[in-house]
Amino acid sequence: MVLKKKAGKEQEVQDGWIGHIIPFDLVQVTHLKDELEALRVKEQRLVEVTAKYEEVLDSLSEEEKESECIKESKDAFVNAQVIKEAKLLKAEIKKSGAFSKDSLEAKIIEVDKLISEEKTVKKEVKAEAAALHMLTKEL
Repeated sequence: MVLKKKAGKEQEVQDGWIGHIIPFDLVQVTHLKDELEALRVKEQRLVEVTAKYEEVLDSLSEEEKESECIKESKDAFVNAQVIKEAKLLKAEIKKSGAFSKDSLEAKIIEVDKLISEEKTVKKEVKAEAAALHMLTKEL
C-alpha cells in the first residue's frame, strides 16, 4: 500500500499485486518455469552486454578516450554519438574496406552493435516480464 493524492487528499491505495493464497514467485517457479527461465536468460544477456561495454571501454587507450563517443568522465559511451559515428564508419568500410580489429573505429562499430542489441533485449525483457506477470495473475 502506498500513499497517493486523490482530489487533494492523501489516500492509501494498493500498488501492484500480491498473491493472496500463493506468492507470485512460487507460482512462477512451479508452473511457469519455461517462461521464467527464458526471461532470466535475457536478463543475463543484458548483464553480458554491459560487461562487454566495460571491456571495450577498458581496452581503449587514454588518447582514444578523448573521442566524442566517450563521456567526459571517461567511464561510459555517449550512445547517440556512437550510433552517429558508427553509421559514418560503416559507409567508409563499404568504400575502402575493413578496419583493424584493435582500432578505435572497429571498437565503435562493435559498441554500436551492442547498443542495438541492448535496446532490443531490454524491450523483450520488459514485454516478457509483463506477460509473465499477467500469466501469473491468471493462474
